[in-house]
Amino acid sequence: MTNRRTAPRKKISRKMDATITYSDASTQAHGGRVSDLSRKGIYLETDKRLSKDAYVNMKLGTEDIIGKPLCAQGVVVRTDENGVGIELSYVEEDIEKIIP
Repeated sequence: MTNRRTAPRKKISRKMDATITYSDASTQAHGGRVSDLSRKGIYLETDKRLSKDAYVNMKLGTEDIIGKPLCAQGVVVRTDENGVGIELSYVEEDIEKIIP
């Protein structure tokens, strides 16, 4: 499989949780652990199955790292037995404090 990523990924060694909600307010929120992160994507380890092509809003638990949570939005582009890959369409600029 060819790596098509255009932004470098950073493995997250510290525990960073995320809460995901679909943009549909009637869909229940899901949580998980961020495994790796870039300016353009995130892999979230979760036991909940999310639908491919679902648009999601996220709150990243970065309080211990930068002092506040970060908000992000994106589309689920990959699912597997361990979690989901999300292509980010928006993430707050403070992500640069985590990913140089």
